[in-house]
Amino acid sequence: MSDKPSDFVSLALAGKVTIDQIDDYVSGWHAGDSDLELHDYLGLTRDEYALWMASADMLSVIIASRKLKRPLAEMAENDLMNRSAARSDDQLKTTLIRNWLIIRIKCELEPPLGSSLFYSEGGV
Repeated sequence: MSDKPSDFVSLALAGKVTIDQIDDYVSGWHAGDSDLELHDYLGLTRDEYALWMASADMLSVIIASRKLKRPLAEMAENDLMNRSAARSDDQLKTTLIRNWLIIRIKCELEPPLGSSLFYSEGGV
């Protein structure tokens, strides 16, 4: 058995893959017979996965957050402020990231009862 990291995030943190290769891992999950949910297969937490789903280009922020050992919400907020300062033409991405931050803050203040806010049982 190999003790090499096999999930995407671990490999990205080790410099073995680049963030643009995540689509290959998603395709592998679809083609394979893994019992893991996609976020687990990729090595993402549910929170990281929700942010990635809100805006795919936030994957670099997620990896940087892990590498720098900084809170993801802080890193996402900094990215959002940089986008706003640059007067980004992509208002949808900015809105999606802002919504993710609002939901995350609300969940920290009032944790949801039962299942996660973003996921249903048995689904991705």
